[in-house]
Amino acid sequence: MRGDDFFLEASYRPAYHDLLDPDEGYKEGSQIDFSALSFRYYPEENRLNLQRWDAISIISLAERDRFFRPISWKVLFGLTRKDFLADQDRMVFFLNPGGGFAWKTALLGLSYIFFETELDLSGRYPDSYALGFGPSAGVLKKISNFWKIQLQGTYMYFPLRDDHKEFSADLRQSFRLNRNNAIFFDVERRLSSWGHHTDFTLTWHTYF
Repeated sequence: MRGDDFFLEASYRPAYHDLLDPDEGYKEGSQIDFSALSFRYYPEENRLNLQRWDAISIISLAERDRFFRPISWKVLFGLTRKDFLADQDRMVFFLNPGGGFAWKTALLGLSYIFFETELDLSGRYPDSYALGFGPSAGVLKKISNFWKIQLQGTYMYFPLRDDHKEFSADLRQSFRLNRNNAIFFDVERRLSSWGHHTDFTLTWHTYF
């Protein structure tokens, strides 16, 4: 649900691993997805949208300690919808790399901080592009063998020509039902120079 608008969302991820998926066979804090697609259908408007296409989504939260101090990193690119003036959202091509640090504690699990850059391409921008930078921080915690939670905040400043700001806060949870099924509950808050919205999504994930 976005505001008062109800939608149905279907996603397809051909392979690999999300941060909130079970860790069996993967290192904790790793994500590697290719060509993940999400579509949204708004029944009241009889409208079907491509919501997001993650061509590549790789995140490595490399735990630091007294002896080992690796760099955490991420790179994402693909298509996503962003808000513009007059409550209109449009598809934007994005490239979002970043680097930072991660630490693990018993209380918070994996805590991390990144410095990120982002290049957006769309005809809605002056000169058809926006280039920004900013920090992000979050925690990834395994509550139990079947419950994981992630909380993250991101601030991006796009100073060139368009001169706008974007802030996002995400709370994601996964509940593992069995080897092949899980339920995800996400709350996403987006603020920008053009408006704001909050999305609530409840999804059923089936693994093949």
